[in-house]
Amino acid sequence: MRELAFEGPRVRRAQIEYRDTSPASGPGPAGWALSRKAFLLEDIEVVAERLGGRALSDQEAADLNDAGFEEELVVALQLLHALLGNWDYTLSPDGTEIWNTDVIAFPDGRYLPVAGDFDLASWVTAVVRASAPWDYHPQLGEVEREARWRVEELRRSARPDVFAAASERFWSRRGALEGRVATAETDESGRANALRHVASFYDALGNTE
Repeated sequence: MRELAFEGPRVRRAQIEYRDTSPASGPGPAGWALSRKAFLLEDIEVVAERLGGRALSDQEAADLNDAGFEEELVVALQLLHALLGNWDYTLSPDGTEIWNTDVIAFPDGRYLPVAGDFDLASWVTAVVRASAPWDYHPQLGEVEREARWRVEELRRSARPDVFAAASERFWSRRGALEGRVATAETDESGRANALRHVASFYDALGNTE
């Protein structure tokens, strides 16, 4: 998100060690230790404070009916979800349809949508949750089909000038994004999956059939 100039939480890598403190007299084994790679993620309240705003509660976000989100930003965020293979969200310019999207309110009355909750995204899981019709480009692989379907849906629903402006955010940063994935600290299967998503997304974005 940072590479694509979206506002979002800061992230820090961590190594977490879990230590069992169960009594030695208990029924199971005790005293074990387990170390795992992890990351620390800013909470939305921290993000909002850093940006000079206030994070809306879930109820406040659900009650929005005239958020006036910037149209180009909404389309760009929808394209971000298409890049990540994430369909577990909703986002509309007026805020009446919102799910798995945080909202920050600013003193001047502006609202900022912040994408999040990518745990079901195929970029993360390598498991594609199909949304395209069964007969849509069946010759394509799952990742490629879903990327093209979602991008085409956005191209049809957005104003041409808004879609073009939102797309430019991605075109101008393609090399930087590919470079970040290529050098990321991850296993090779995860890297290959991410690079496949990137390639499929840009193929879909450049397709004008």
